[in-house]
Amino acid sequence: MPITSMRSTPGSATNDYALPHHRAEITAVRRQRSRGRAATVKPNRTIKALPKGRGEGKKTTMNISRMRSSLIFVLATLMVALPVQPLSAQPGAATTRVSLSYSVGESLTISATPSTYAISSSVGSNLISVTTAWNFSGVGEHTLELDAWLGSASAALSGSGGNIASASIFATEATNLQGGTPGPSACTSTAGSSPAGAACPPIFVEPFTASGFVLNGSNTSTIGLALPNSSGLAAGSYTGTLTLYAQVY
Repeated sequence: MPITSMRSTPGSATNDYALPHHRAEITAVRRQRSRGRAATVKPNRTIKALPKGRGEGKKTTMNISRMRSSLIFVLATLMVALPVQPLSAQPGAATTRVSLSYSVGESLTISATPSTYAISSSVGSNLISVTTAWNFSGVGEHTLELDAWLGSASAALSGSGGNIASASIFATEATNLQGGTPGPSACTSTAGSSPAGAACPPIFVEPFTASGFVLNGSNTSTIGLALPNSSGLAAGSYTGTLTLYAQVY
């Protein structure tokens, strides 16, 4: 009885009764299939590809299942790690208002140059420049006044030779405001509310009127002092203080 080749049945490898050269061909087919190429053998002999083994289908199914599990795990991890922004309606616009205010207080300042002044027998060009600046609201204020005061009526100047009364000192004032005294006048006046001492005539007394005086402004006036009669005075140096005083009332 001749020995014939037998094909392997599905689910089995090779038949034990296959001829030796058939076994070699089957082995070649298996190697070709594992390399992803068509199974070919010697010319004029073609062996059909052997069916897949029973275990290969199960392995493919298991690999797909593992891939799905891994993908699900990655997606779950991303959902936990990334913050989820809630969907909400965006507001159109909103406004609010803040009330603003700014206040400027009333002010009155005065300055004079030079800071040291030498009295002579006549005024001439020897003058004291007085600058007054003000900013008023106009409520309860009616008059702006600038005065020059000496320290004492009996002792405007004092020195080694005695005292010089304020009546011996004359003031010459110049201003473009109302109430000034154009010619030399003795410093024996008193006006308004003032510091202690004797006042020279007011340099100016400017009433607030609706026709001209501004509530926010400044003015520069001058005053010069002279002692025209020094007879009877002892030789020596005499000193005193002139106080310039601005007030509103």
